[in-house]
Amino acid sequence: MRVLVVDGFEAGRGAAPIDQVTGWLRDGGHDVHPFSLAEGGFDACMTAAEREAYHTDEPLITPEARAAADAVLAAEAVVICYPIVHGTAPARVKSWQERVFVLGLAFRFAPSGRITGALDHLHRALVLGVADDQIATGWRQAPDRRNAFGPCLARSFWLSSNRTCRSRYLTMPSGSDRARRQISRWPGGAR
Repeated sequence: MRVLVVDGFEAGRGAAPIDQVTGWLRDGGHDVHPFSLAEGGFDACMTAAEREAYHTDEPLITPEARAAADAVLAAEAVVICYPIVHGTAPARVKSWQERVFVLGLAFRFAPSGRITGALDHLHRALVLGVADDQIATGWRQAPDRRNAFGPCLARSFWLSSNRTCRSRYLTMPSGSDRARRQISRWPGGAR
């Protein structure tokens, strides 16, 4: 299965969890494609032009938003891993969702006016939150932490997909064994 691994950490900060998740996926025979929001120049804020284009038929007007959208369209599964900062995801991760999960890419309007998901190719989505102090301490010792954004992001994958997409939110490290087990059950392997 072709898996997009979205790195929501600041450049170089999330190497341990990202490397571990990538290793689990490769061990399972999956075709892994990392996508770092920081290294890709993905800004945490929409520009005025993006805000204007948001409600048009062409909302993807920046190169980084187009690259992120292309990466999502090419994937059969998505894993997004980010630090939990002040009880939520960093602005860059929220911006990624807002700027990529747009009309025409993630959802569309049916003739009846009902909103339907457009990411029919997605089969799996895993959202992993890591508390910031877990990164500083090697991320193995700190207690489990939840945030409100993670479950919402996991649900948006499900709503934007073909409804058979299995999406899940977990925290790490306490959820790392669950995350590893989740990934190990993903079918398909490399194609």
